[in-house]
Amino acid sequence: EKPLGEWVFRSKSKQDICSLEGGCKGYMFALEVTEEHDTWPERGNRDRKWLKIKEAFRLCRYEWMREALESFLELWQRTRKSRCQKR
Repeated sequence: EKPLGEWVFRSKSKQDICSLEGGCKGYMFALEVTEEHDTWPERGNRDRKWLKIKEAFRLCRYEWMREALESFLELWQRTRKSRCQKR
Protein backbone atom coordinates (compact mmCIF):
# COMPACT_ATOMS: atom_id res chain seq x y z
CA GLU A 1 0.00 0.00 0.00
CA LYS A 2 1.19 3.51 -0.82
CA PRO A 3 2.05 5.74 2.17
CA LEU A 4 0.05 8.93 2.69
CA GLY A 5 3.17 10.79 3.68
CA GLU A 6 6.79 10.38 4.64
CA TRP A 7 9.31 12.38 6.61
CA VAL A 8 12.93 12.33 7.71
CA PHE A 9 13.78 12.98 11.34
CA ARG A 10 16.45 12.49 13.96
CA SER A 11 15.42 10.01 16.62
CA LYS A 12 16.02 11.20 20.18
CA SER A 13 15.48 7.82 21.81
CA LYS A 14 16.69 5.32 19.20
CA GLN A 15 19.65 7.01 17.50
CA ASP A 16 21.64 3.79 17.32
CA ILE A 17 18.78 1.82 15.68
CA CYS A 18 17.96 3.93 12.60
CA SER A 19 21.45 4.78 11.39
CA LEU A 20 24.85 5.79 12.70
CA GLU A 21 23.84 9.46 12.51
CA GLY A 22 20.45 8.90 14.18
CA GLY A 23 18.56 9.77 10.99
CA CYS A 24 15.28 7.96 10.43
CA LYS A 25 12.60 7.92 7.76
CA GLY A 26 8.97 7.61 8.82
CA TYR A 27 5.89 6.76 6.77
CA MET A 28 2.21 7.45 7.45
CA PHE A 29 -0.47 4.97 6.37
CA ALA A 30 -4.25 5.01 6.66
CA LEU A 31 -5.59 2.38 9.04
CA GLU A 32 -9.15 1.28 9.67
CA VAL A 33 -9.85 1.02 13.39
CA THR A 34 -11.97 -2.04 14.12
CA GLU A 35 -11.28 -2.36 17.84
CA GLU A 36 -10.01 -0.01 20.54
CA HIS A 37 -8.11 -1.23 23.61
CA ASP A 38 -7.53 0.52 26.93
CA THR A 39 -3.86 -0.48 26.88
CA TRP A 40 -1.31 -0.91 24.08
CA PRO A 41 2.45 -1.59 23.95
CA GLU A 42 3.56 2.04 23.42
CA ARG A 43 1.04 3.59 25.78
CA GLY A 44 3.80 5.20 27.83
CA ASN A 45 5.23 6.89 24.71
CA ARG A 46 2.16 7.58 22.55
CA ASP A 47 -1.18 9.23 23.23
CA ARG A 48 -4.44 8.43 21.49
CA LYS A 49 -6.76 11.30 20.72
CA TRP A 50 -9.83 11.23 18.47
CA LEU A 51 -10.22 14.51 16.57
CA LYS A 52 -12.55 16.20 14.16
CA ILE A 53 -10.92 16.84 10.79
CA LYS A 54 -10.57 20.61 11.25
CA GLU A 55 -8.87 20.13 14.61
CA ALA A 56 -6.53 17.50 13.16
CA PHE A 57 -5.40 20.00 10.49
CA ARG A 58 -4.94 22.68 13.15
CA LEU A 59 -2.76 20.42 15.28
CA CYS A 60 -0.44 19.32 12.45
CA ARG A 61 3.05 20.45 13.44
CA TYR A 62 4.59 20.09 9.98
CA GLU A 63 3.49 20.64 6.40
CA TRP A 64 4.05 16.96 5.51
CA MET A 65 1.44 16.08 8.17
CA ARG A 66 -1.15 18.35 6.54
CA GLU A 67 -0.29 16.90 3.12
CA ALA A 68 -0.66 13.34 4.46
CA LEU A 69 -4.01 14.20 6.07
CA GLU A 70 -5.20 15.76 2.81
CA SER A 71 -4.13 12.61 0.92
CA PHE A 72 -6.08 10.49 3.39
CA LEU A 73 -9.23 12.62 2.98
CA GLU A 74 -9.04 12.34 -0.81
CA LEU A 75 -8.59 8.55 -0.58
CA TRP A 76 -11.43 8.25 1.95
CA GLN A 77 -13.80 10.32 -0.20
CA ARG A 78 -12.99 8.26 -3.31
CA THR A 79 -13.56 5.04 -1.37
CA ARG A 80 -16.89 6.25 0.02
CA LYS A 81 -18.00 7.41 -3.42
CA SER A 82 -17.04 4.06 -4.95
CA ARG A 83 -18.94 2.12 -2.26
CA CYS A 84 -22.06 4.27 -2.75
CA GLN A 85 -22.00 3.72 -6.51
CA LYS A 86 -21.85 -0.08 -6.05
CA ARG A 87 -25.09 -0.10 -4.03
